[in-house]
Amino acid sequence: MKLKCIWTTLALFVCSSVFAQNLESYKNQFLDYFAAGLNTTREFVVEDLKLEIDNMSVTPFSVEDSIAMLTQKYNEDIKNQDKLIESYKDAIKEQETAKSNSTNALINMSFNRSKEYSINEFKGGISKAKSKKEEITKSYNAVLIKYENRDPNEVIFNVFKCRLIFIPPKTGIRKVISGSTLFTPNGKMLPKLNANNIEKYLESKNIK
Repeated sequence: MKLKCIWTTLALFVCSSVFAQNLESYKNQFLDYFAAGLNTTREFVVEDLKLEIDNMSVTPFSVEDSIAMLTQKYNEDIKNQDKLIESYKDAIKEQETAKSNSTNALINMSFNRSKEYSINEFKGGISKAKSKKEEITKSYNAVLIKYENRDPNEVIFNVFKCRLIFIPPKTGIRKVISGSTLFTPNGKMLPKLNANNIEKYLESKNIK
């Protein structure tokens, strides 16, 4: 029993140590990238920024999360196209029941032509929306295939979030902003990938 407790304690210590090392690596990479972005003209040295970082957190983003986020986006996109189709159908009904109050033959002819044109336009809109639905579904299924036979718990990204405090040399005014970026499971920063959508999904997941 004592031996089991010792091994458990050691395991927790190792995990904690590895997490601390990863967090420090994430922090340093992010700070270097952020400072370089501010100093593209090399007008000052990084130390002049008086950079500070706190409120750091790392959230794993797994295969299961990715599929769930893709499915959420897919359902929203399909729902939007369905709403569009229904709005076109309502517009067609409105046009079909519309009548001219004029007794002038030429005016009535023009009115009917305009009505027919509008109905055809709305029907075209329905066709486009249906084609868009097919396109969305095809794209969604193509992405899902890439996840076949993968462990749902496999981590794809680690989402690093923090708060940055710095003083731009030009203004001398202290600024506080939130920052975030993605890291690969082996700790490589991916600054060109947008973390916003993933953050929003993780936040909605936590709220639920």
